[in-house]
Amino acid sequence: MVFFTENKHTTGATFGDIDNDGDLDAFICNRDDENESERNYLYQNNDGIYTDISEQAGILLTSEISFCAVFFDYNNDGFQDIYVVNDKPNYPNRLYKNNGDSTFEDASESIGAGISINAMTTTIGDYNNDGWFDIYVTNTPDGNQLLRNNGD
Repeated sequence: MVFFTENKHTTGATFGDIDNDGDLDAFICNRDDENESERNYLYQNNDGIYTDISEQAGILLTSEISFCAVFFDYNNDGFQDIYVVNDKPNYPNRLYKNNGDSTFEDASESIGAGISINAMTTTIGDYNNDGWFDIYVTNTPDGNQLLRNNGD
């Protein structure tokens, strides 16, 4: 499997099933400190053929100096959402809410996940066993962040 992008600064790739068809789709993170021109990509897998659907899906088409992303279902609606961590405080992290039709909306601000830090990585888990996935973000130099999912 080869993903063709216009850049040479890919920092992370994550796989999840955005349309519940059983095929793993891909989100590719890119980071370039020098010119800040390299964007992220969302590829949809259609029986082994990957298509860049970033624009029609609602993924931001400008650089955010991203390190990594994860697929997870933050609102328990049965569709995998995407959380992207960005490496500069002027680029807030993004939580893309899956609308269930291969499109996404940026829910970062409305749910409080759009934190602005020097994010390096992220991990998803239900640390308090309440049935809702929480977000843990590593950060330099000011400390890590734990975002507890309240279920609302």
